[in-house]
Amino acid sequence: MARVGDFVADHVFDGTDDLVVGAASMDELADARLITVVHDFRTNERVHHVQRFVQPETVRTIRSNMETKSA
Repeated sequence: MARVGDFVADHVFDGTDDLVVGAASMDELADARLITVVHDFRTNERVHHVQRFVQPETVRTIRSNMETKSA
């Protein structure tokens, strides 16, 4: 079912996206907040929008950005 949703989203939205948030809007947010470290999960079976923040890679990336800002 997720693959069907991804297929539909690819034909509805311009550019890269997940089913909830377009990748371009996340890039704009990163630029506006001066985020220096970005982790791209690409397309995979393990990570989707509602699981993104429980992934170890996400936690490491957030911590890295926090350390960069406090330096």
